[in-house]
Amino acid sequence: MAWGQTPKGGSEMSTMMHRALGQTAYRVSVIGLRGWPGEPDDALAEPLDPNELISATQVALDAGVSYLELPLASGISQIEEAVGNALASRREHVVLAGVCGVPGLGTGRDSRVTRPEMIISLCEAALRRLRQDRLDVLHVRWPGVDLPVADLMGTLGRLLERGDIGAIGLSHYGYEGVSRARRAGTVHVVRTPLSLFEREATFDLVPFCQEHGIAVVADDVLAGGWLASDADLVALRRAAGSRPGRSARAEADRSAAVQLQELASEAGRTVGQLAMAWVLSEPGVTTGLAVSSRPSRVQDQLGASEWTIPEAIRGRIDDILSERDRQLDR
Repeated sequence: MAWGQTPKGGSEMSTMMHRALGQTAYRVSVIGLRGWPGEPDDALAEPLDPNELISATQVALDAGVSYLELPLASGISQIEEAVGNALASRREHVVLAGVCGVPGLGTGRDSRVTRPEMIISLCEAALRRLRQDRLDVLHVRWPGVDLPVADLMGTLGRLLERGDIGAIGLSHYGYEGVSRARRAGTVHVVRTPLSLFEREATFDLVPFCQEHGIAVVADDVLAGGWLASDADLVALRRAAGSRPGRSARAEADRSAAVQLQELASEAGRTVGQLAMAWVLSEPGVTTGLAVSSRPSRVQDQLGASEWTIPEAIRGRIDDILSERDRQLDR
């Protein structure tokens, strides 16, 4: 599809709600899919199982998910092959996004993008391996001070002009970083952590994006695993609390997660659905990402696509989060 023609992501067989991807020509499902199991500090991170990945992706696509992310890094051919197999004949209905600089993937743990030519190389290599003409969206994850913003935005602009990508995305940049990048070039999509346990983006970044027509893709909706419906909270508390200075936070997260599980159960939902529905209800959020570690987890989160959290439940969520915040401030 040429840039500016009929938007993708509107498959007739889908009943899932779709939203415009900012000011681009694309429309995407309100729930998208992050096509890799997890990141090093994510409690959901698990060894890669290509069969699980294929099954989870197929579950999502069958349900009408039309926004799919995959990492761009060397040494991850299993992920790309799994995604390619799952897409098969459905590519025309999917907005495919690549993410550069995902930590812990590829040949080294530090996979930050530090030079413009790295972005070009990663994009071109992924297109060859995936046998695609373009990526609909290319995100570059925050590289710190190693890559000047003018060089970053200039490189992304050139890829856009020559048709290798359809939209420019930034990941984990925060309000200040996105604001600086926007002064240096065009930003179409912003990808940011956003969950009941990490709400900072709603204070400044999401309103800024909403004001300027930038789409927002919410990552880490399950708060590193605490809000997964099948979470082992005892094991998570033990693992998180073992880190220096993290014991108090781990206990606050465990306590809030237990209460949110109980609240979701009262509403006839799972805590994973509660977490996703909350993110999707935030003004300015375009899509929330499910994580493709297991088909069952994807299926669970998809149940939030058409659920509106009742106001009475929202009030109790606020009370639980306020108590968590007080525990963290002690």
